[in-house]
Amino acid sequence: MAAEPDEVLRNRLAGVQFKIDSRVETLRNLARIKSGIQRQLNDRHDPIARLPLEISSAIFTHCVASRDEYGTLSAALLLLRICTLWTEIALFTPSLWANLHVNIPDEVTEEWVAFLAGWLARGNDHPLLLSLGGTSAYKVEIKRIIVAHAHRLRELEVQPHPYLAVFLPDEDGTVFPTLEALFVHPTGNDWRHPMDANTVVQTLKSAPLLKTLSVCTKAISNHLAFAVQAHARHTALTTLRIEEMGDAGSVLLPFLTLPSLVELEIIVEDRETIDRIGGVISFLTRSSPPLKALYLNACQSAWRQDVLERLLDVVPGLETFSLWNAYEVRDVFLDVLRILDAAGRYRYLPELTELLLTVYASWPEPEWYTKLAGLLNARAENLKYLSLDFYEWEDTPYFEPALPADEDKRIFKELIGKGMEIDLGPVTNCLEESSPQTPAVQPS
Repeated sequence: MAAEPDEVLRNRLAGVQFKIDSRVETLRNLARIKSGIQRQLNDRHDPIARLPLEISSAIFTHCVASRDEYGTLSAALLLLRICTLWTEIALFTPSLWANLHVNIPDEVTEEWVAFLAGWLARGNDHPLLLSLGGTSAYKVEIKRIIVAHAHRLRELEVQPHPYLAVFLPDEDGTVFPTLEALFVHPTGNDWRHPMDANTVVQTLKSAPLLKTLSVCTKAISNHLAFAVQAHARHTALTTLRIEEMGDAGSVLLPFLTLPSLVELEIIVEDRETIDRIGGVISFLTRSSPPLKALYLNACQSAWRQDVLERLLDVVPGLETFSLWNAYEVRDVFLDVLRILDAAGRYRYLPELTELLLTVYASWPEPEWYTKLAGLLNARAENLKYLSLDFYEWEDTPYFEPALPADEDKRIFKELIGKGMEIDLGPVTNCLEESSPQTPAVQPS
């Protein structure tokens, strides 16, 4: 049998391929039709589809963590992958895309930039809660994206703190018109890029609605701190936390005036307590705020009774006072009790309702509890809560705190019975009434 010419074979092959392509296209069309029918069926029986859009959006919003991690496993992104209906609802819900924690990678690709821009854009004008980490916020494309949404920021957390400079007013006049809370944290390498104290001052001026500021001043350069050129008087700030307040933190406070401050927490990192607390006293005197809560973590050896008296004298309306005690100074505890238990109507903190003290575990002695019980009894009309906590260093042996005498226990129990909450740490157990033993039932 003679072989067919090549041209004939090619034509036959083309004919078979045409039939295959036609059937493949038919299968694709059928698959699309099937998918559409299945989607309609799913939508009809999906309980989300039967809810008003506002309720569906609220449910989706509750699926997102308080700080949604930016990445492929983000709850917001997972909601886009379920079905067409869920994707439409997710894209219609700006609040899903308005709460983000993002670590900016060292290598920023175009795809990553587009991903971040798309995420923030889906939030529209919804108030933005943003947490920034990583090392690359200075890259022009990242800065452009973030600055474009600065007007939406309601809460901002930056780590490392040089990121704060990304937002500061520049030639374009970037400000934080809606920012209410700012948290500035350092990293182990921030000493290489010290923060200028002007950064904090300028930020306060750029955020007129700011209510809460938490800043670690450890990495503020002493040289840069002394170069502060402006003074910030902020009338909206009500909560201030300064962590590891060394030289730079002490230099920062003289440039701040906060007349609306209600809560202040100071953590002093070195042993120059008198100088540091002296700066706090001057700051409070100048600001004259309606301070209600003061938390001092100043574990140094330079405490003196006159320093405590000067400090408490400028905050007469204080309702909550917390003191983390000194390393070596055992008498600080007694000084506090002596000051608060002054003869006659209380000169210091007459409106005190909460007292929180932290002392070294080996210090308390029975007489301390006697003085404490006397103070609580004298202030029972206003004082509603006492916390006495104990700490130990990791390299020291375990100490069993001393127990109060029976008469002091009686006073503590009586005050608890009248509604005062008393927490003496591990010693609290000795105040608990032992439950009566239930007599065993004898068989008849």
